[in-house]
Amino acid sequence: MRTTAVSAAVLLLASPAALPFAHLWDIQEVYSNANGTVQFVEFFTTGFSELFLTGVQLQLKVSGTPVNSFTFPSDLPGTTTENRTFLAATANFVTLYGITPDYIIPPNFLSGGANNLLDYGGFDQVSLANLPANGVMSLNGLPDNDVPDETSINAQATPRNFAGQQVTIPEPATSIVLFVSLGAVAARRRRQLR
Repeated sequence: MRTTAVSAAVLLLASPAALPFAHLWDIQEVYSNANGTVQFVEFFTTGFSELFLTGVQLQLKVSGTPVNSFTFPSDLPGTTTENRTFLAATANFVTLYGITPDYIIPPNFLSGGANNLLDYGGFDQVSLANLPANGVMSLNGLPDNDVPDETSINAQATPRNFAGQQVTIPEPATSIVLFVSLGAVAARRRRQLR
């Protein structure tokens, strides 16, 4: 009985930051292409054992009202979370970029706008007023900053999943145009050499 009372006292006195949960994750990077079919949210933490995401909600709020909600269906696969990221992205992400998101969000989950806010379980919020939709740049949520409107723009999106796989994103159409252009240049050179 005494051991139980001591354990309970230790838990009550422990710092919330020392207890494992999911409250120390920050929204680090947010991305959307122009039509919303490719989107991601990358999270970052310096906290230990922040793996218990089951039931935590990610919400897009417009003027304070939730319009899109995603509930994390499971916990992260490992207990070591210090200085790690995890990725919530659309299902086509692995096909387009070769890395598997840790969680799948629906297309068009995110939308930019002056009154649009991305809320992670009430623990972190980021304004989507300046969310780029050009297929290359992303919004930086400035981890360890609790002011939702203080964001910056990344010149290129660089999402990373919990396994540490990272990619630099060009717009898929841009990659195709570049590939076709390079093919046309090569064909012209072959004709000139004949």
